[in-house]
Amino acid sequence: MSLSDATGYLAAVLTTVSFVPQVLQTWRTRRAHGVSLGMISLFALGVALWLTYGLLAGAWPVIVANAITLALALLLLGRTGFTVVTIIGSVGVFIGAILFVVNLFIAIPAAASGASQMRD
Repeated sequence: MSLSDATGYLAAVLTTVSFVPQVLQTWRTRRAHGVSLGMISLFALGVALWLTYGLLAGAWPVIVANAITLALALLLLGRTGFTVVTIIGSVGVFIGAILFVVNLFIAIPAAASGASQMRD
């Protein structure tokens, strides 16, 4: 096993295991009172994207870690008691905010820079 694979697997184990205590507590108490819907929704979306990246890149440490973590995140999300519509709406609001910031600080200045270069 290469050093980069070993490092990837170690990171995968640590980040996945760090999520287990929250899932266990929520499962045992049947309450997700302290869990933020926005945080867990975005976390699950991010993990799903990392899993997709791992599958596309053939990166086994990324695939294994994120498949397990996504299952745990979905278990936790299922215990929050929020409806699917609420969860999708929460993710949508955050994605909209991210796109707004990207447009404001990256896309608009880049377009303005390109337009000024075309005039010169």
